[in-house]
Amino acid sequence: ALSGKFTDIETLYSAKKFLESLDSKYYECRYDNVQFKIGHRESYLFNSSIQELDEADSILIIGSNPRWEASVLNSRIRRAYLHNNCKIGLIGKSLNLTYKYEHLSESIDFLNNIIEDNSSFCEILYNSKKPFIILGNSAIDYEEGEDVLELCAQIAKKFNISNETRNGFNVIQQDISKVGALDIGFYNKIFSKNFSYNIKQHIDTYKPVLFLLNLDEINAEILDNAFTVYIGHHGDTLAQISDIVLPSPAYTEKSSTYVNMEGRVLQTTRCYHPLGQAKEEWKIFRSLSNNLYEKLKFNNLSELRTEFCHKYPLFKQLNILPNQKNINFSSKKKIKKRILDYNIKNFYMTDVISRASITMAKCTKEILNK
Repeated sequence: ALSGKFTDIETLYSAKKFLESLDSKYYECRYDNVQFKIGHRESYLFNSSIQELDEADSILIIGSNPRWEASVLNSRIRRAYLHNNCKIGLIGKSLNLTYKYEHLSESIDFLNNIIEDNSSFCEILYNSKKPFIILGNSAIDYEEGEDVLELCAQIAKKFNISNETRNGFNVIQQDISKVGALDIGFYNKIFSKNFSYNIKQHIDTYKPVLFLLNLDEINAEILDNAFTVYIGHHGDTLAQISDIVLPSPAYTEKSSTYVNMEGRVLQTTRCYHPLGQAKEEWKIFRSLSNNLYEKLKFNNLSELRTEFCHKYPLFKQLNILPNQKNINFSSKKKIKKRILDYNIKNFYMTDVISRASITMAKCTKEILNK
């Protein structure tokens, strides 16, 4: 099973339990190939909290376009720039962020200069009282992604960005589903480093039944030798090539649990009933279980939530910011040259819902001239 941008905890947990009842642990949420450090939650969280950025006096942005990836966050950075005279450095292609910054390099290997004190921005970090690192997905979505995380953690320790009292090491996640998926272990190490290649190798070897949980962001050619079951809404690219399509509600049509990039557990409430024959994903896996080994025991949403809250106690704490933890996966790595290219090309069409929107199509044409 492969999860997408809007996959909630209810879906992820029921899919994982269903697959494990069939002795399968082949599930994955990292369709974008973004790496993290297994066993270290702080390697994929925005650890400081977004609000704490108001106090920043220096920020090192690495491989991120916060104006498009997290607009509210970008407004916080702008506020720090205006009120705190915050100094900002950017590693990545130059772009308009609505505030002034020092463009350090287009290549990720400039991190080597930072750790070796071979940059003028090092002095700014040394002299800062509240420095921060913001790491974008574009910096860690390739085979050396874990090395980049380890080196950035080393930089955070060296410049007192992360210590016993605070953690200013931050990773921007672009999908509401990613943090929760990683929290419950919806990944398999055999798919690390190179998602597309490893998934294709697995599919070509085993020719499995593959569940796509509202996932439309990968190359369809990877799935050629799989029997594909698409569970989702809007029916985008991969729904059209799937063998079976099972309609499910959009996030507005069901009550869901998510974890935001700060690690804060959130629950949504249904706005209106789903259309037609759409069924919530956990109900689909519960029904499939009935026809196989009957190993899924929850019968309603309350029982499902009670079960995953018992197994993963963090979900019991709604709307609570987790305690900041000092990072302990740092290591001095040598990073090779790689020009960073931001992975969001169209701010108005970043997912299956916005791609189906007439309004967003007009914005794309009139504002971006695409």
